[in-house]
Amino acid sequence: MKKLFVIAALLVGVSACNGQAEKEVENNNSSSQEATVKQIAENISVKPFATKVASGKGQLIDVRTQGEYAEGHIAGATNIDIYSETFESEISNLDKNTPVYVYCRSGGRSGKAMSIMKAMGFVEVYNLDGGMNAWQSSNQAVEK
Repeated sequence: MKKLFVIAALLVGVSACNGQAEKEVENNNSSSQEATVKQIAENISVKPFATKVASGKGQLIDVRTQGEYAEGHIAGATNIDIYSETFESEISNLDKNTPVYVYCRSGGRSGKAMSIMKAMGFVEVYNLDGGMNAWQSSNQAVEK
């Protein structure tokens, strides 16, 4: 009888340890999933885009050609032509943890650039919906 009690106690102890180990694995997995950084990649209109750019807390990127950029751009923008062979390597030099504000003429190329940056692991990317066309239509300042 004593042997039966000892065996039963051991079985309960072993199964309790296994259950605890499984819970710890589950907890470790869920905490590592929670640590995954949430990416933001969205199109935003002129007013919120202008507010974000004015905050000075981000990287402003014009993905148009050098000629388009020279005709007029948003003050403080860096020109990285999406058609350039070096586009992805130039983009990879940006800080992935600092918000990026990207625009082009009408929003198409910058939308593509936003997708590329998201795939590269950028945490926050905002595309100017309607691009420079929308910016200028809203009477926002343009630098030449």
